Amino acid sequence: MYALDDLETEVRKSLYFAGPDPSQWTPAREGVDQIVTIVGAGQSGLAAAFALQRRGIKAFIIDAEEEGSEGVWRLRARMPTLRTPKERPGPELGVAPLSYRAWYTAQFGDDAWERLDRPSRESWAQYLTWYRKILQLKVNYNTRLERIDQHGENLKLTLESDGQMTQIVTRKLVLAMGPSAGGGLNVPAIISDNVPKQLCAHTNDIIDFGALRDKRIGVLGASASGFDAACTALEAGAHSARVFCRASDLARGTRYRWADFPGADYFHLLPDSDRWRIARLYLARGNHPPATAIARAKAARGFSLHVASPWERVEASGDEIAVRVGDTDFTFDFIIAATGFRHDPRLAHYLKPLVGNVALWKHRFSPALDSHDPVLENYPYLGDCFQFQELVAGQSPCVKNIHVLNTTALLSFLRIVGDIKCLGFASERLSAGIVRDLFLADREIHVRTLSLPPIDELTGDEYKELMTHLKGAGTSSA
Repeated sequence: MYALDDLETEVRKSLYFAGPDPSQWTPAREGVDQIVTIVGAGQSGLAAAFALQRRGIKAFIIDAEEEGSEGVWRLRARMPTLRTPKERPGPELGVAPLSYRAWYTAQFGDDAWERLDRPSRESWAQYLTWYRKILQLKVNYNTRLERIDQHGENLKLTLESDGQMTQIVTRKLVLAMGPSAGGGLNVPAIISDNVPKQLCAHTNDIIDFGALRDKRIGVLGASASGFDAACTALEAGAHSARVFCRASDLARGTRYRWADFPGADYFHLLPDSDRWRIARLYLARGNHPPATAIARAKAARGFSLHVASPWERVEASGDEIAVRVGDTDFTFDFIIAATGFRHDPRLAHYLKPLVGNVALWKHRFSPALDSHDPVLENYPYLGDCFQFQELVAGQSPCVKNIHVLNTTALLSFLRIVGDIKCLGFASERLSAGIVRDLFLADREIHVRTLSLPPIDELTGDEYKELMTHLKGAGTSSA
């Protein structure tokens, strides 16, 4: 075992031996403030920034939260341990001393690693903080993206920080704010139309579970996040937590494991008909709670699971909520929607000025009548490095400079972009595509530079004494 200081020396040594990051190679453009702006300093945003840095592009990173609260792990995730196996590669991008395993064993030793089942949520958050600091990735905290406007082929961003509005112009924009950035929270109307905001929440909201002590909790949705929220409430002292599921049984597995092989990284090259059909199969399976979440629920006093129990009526009266399921009435003090996210860029407030020219799947693909899906059709139809496509070519060319690192990429890539196991794939593909786009956009400048006469590195004196002129031979210049 060696100390964290020694590991940090190893990281610096590995990066040194890999060679220096390329110097800034993109030419400056008048009126442009940033080359690439990344919105979100969670694991996806940090991995993308590192991948770009290794290709000679220093990204401007912003995050709406305070330092230490970025990402999901401290404010929104509620599982004690990650669902991802400890051996999976993460954001280290092939630099072994940057991995979670290297960070963990440096502090606790190899024996502790062998005993570890899965990383704890808190230790993963601590690791990401270390990762950011050791790579010197600067983040502008308390800065929220409010609006995106066209500025020629560039993007004008309106940012809010501590009540002050500023605008910057960027050539590329990466949206890495998590699943809610793809369109928002999916809160069924039966809740949003009938329950005051102070009596309900979505699993992606920041919830004060301490305030739910002695309360009766109803959870709509038996996903992993639904189980996590119910158990967290009970562990914080809630009186009871009932989880309701429409289906007659829980999903018992996931199809995504079948797509977990290197060849599937090229899923986006399949015909649209194949991508549509497979994505429908995968999404229809649902998000099952893992065995660890079920074991936690079994150990939590006051937990109940109701299958084949869709909510038919919800009414709030005073501080109580009445829910009708079949012939049974339930009364709750607080309800939580574990109902996922909307994947429709038209619902993202900051995209309103441009979203009318963002191509959706329904604009590019017409499925057979028996495979129509009103949810999938509103996913964005993405390019090969997660970029939006124009609905009408030439109408707003800046659209193709917006890249999304979130779950709206699922239909195009069959990847839950943002998950730990996708960090390497997504950040490398994104950074390679951005470098390609920037090079081609500056084609004339690069062609002109590449055509300049070479700079002499020799004076001629170095080899003069080696030269022999043969009688009758012609002369030529090298």
